[in-house]
Amino acid sequence: MPPLVPNNTMSESMSGQPFNENLGRLRLSLADWDGREKQFFGIVDPTVLIESAQEATLSEPVSVRLTLSRERNGHIRSEGQLTTKIGLTCARCLNQFDANIIIEVDRIYRLGEDPALARGGQEQTDDLTYLADSRFSVRRLVDEELILAIPMIPICDSQCAGLCSACGADLNKESCQCDTGTDNSPFAVLKQLQS
Repeated sequence: MPPLVPNNTMSESMSGQPFNENLGRLRLSLADWDGREKQFFGIVDPTVLIESAQEATLSEPVSVRLTLSRERNGHIRSEGQLTTKIGLTCARCLNQFDANIIIEVDRIYRLGEDPALARGGQEQTDDLTYLADSRFSVRRLVDEELILAIPMIPICDSQCAGLCSACGADLNKESCQCDTGTDNSPFAVLKQLQS
């Protein structure tokens, strides 16, 4: 396989199809970069995405379309889109489901150490991502964006009825005969005050 070199225009194979290069191991040295716009079109194999795999199962590679450009103030902007399908577990019914994820990327980078870390861990107040090693990693960007995109409480459907709290039956598939009239909650007394 030839070495991966990001292109200034979208690469195409000899058949005219988009070139799906695995960008997961790409690291571009921004200290040596001439600043001309770079476009990245390809995929990131889910096997290299370690952090986001703990939250969800990636069903397919992440499709990547990114443009890297240098702004007049010296900052580096990455814009584009990431798309994939992930498997999640519904927090209400505990069933597995697939979700299509489309992430619009717009990040600004600056080379060097984060000054907030130098000031004793103060909270970062700007929207910059600092690159201490001056290297742009597509895998790192994809991993971070996926972590932010995965819902904290995944729900398979807004109408999901969940599980019965008494018998555990999936209320989306069946009804149960549990007595829901008695409330053993310590707050049940408050319902009487409403009357």
